[in-house]
Formats: sequence, structure tokens, C-alpha cells
Amino acid sequence: MGGKKILIVEDEAIQGMAAKDVLVKDGYDVMPVPFTGEEAIQLIEQSPPDLAIIDITLGDEIDGIQVARHLLEKHKVPIIYLTAHTDDETIDEAKKTEPFGFIYKPCEDRDLLKMVAEALKDTDT
Repeated sequence: MGGKKILIVEDEAIQGMAAKDVLVKDGYDVMPVPFTGEEAIQLIEQSPPDLAIIDITLGDEIDGIQVARHLLEKHKVPIIYLTAHTDDETIDEAKKTEPFGFIYKPCEDRDLLKMVAEALKDTDT
């Protein structure tokens, strides 16, 4: 895994920590999990990740799509959206950020690990 930093942005603490635990157990370096878009942007400014897993709907004015746009303005990193929302309008808006992929909640640990490995494979230099 080569020290790649992963950012998980999830407003539901239990789901965010569960995803973090799965990735840490598999050997990934996972940053502290922010629960709001504002916290995520602050963390990105302090230490940009190599991969971001972002819930589309967050518990404040800044949603996950806005966080992804902010991240991509300054850093070219793969984005994986983790979401329960499957309506076409939301998905179409998220696709404008050209994410690596979508994981729909609830997700299996193996699906998360597979997509993360595939996304990070493209970042190896």
C-alpha cells in the first residue's frame, strides 16, 4: 500500500469509523474521519490525501460533491463516492467531478477494499 493516505468523509460516525477500521486492518493509512464538509476541507488543506472516499450527503451546508470539487481544484486524486442516494439527479451531479467510482450503502467490506485497491493502483508512480 506504500503509505498512501486515504480520506473518508462520512457524516454518520459509525459508518465512517467502520470503513476506516476495514481499511486500517488491510494496511492502509487512513486520516482522521471528518463528519462535515467544512471539517473535510480544513483537513484537505492541512494534508492532501492520495484517495478520498466521500459521502455525497453530509450534515452541513457543504455536501460531498462540493468537497470533491474543492479537493480536485488543487489536487488530482481519485474520488470514490460512498452513498445511499441513487436518484439520477444526484448521481449526474456527482459524475461531473469524474469520480473513480461509486459504492452504494450498505457495502460489503470486500467491495470497498477492491475499489480502493483499484483506485490507488492508478496513482502508483
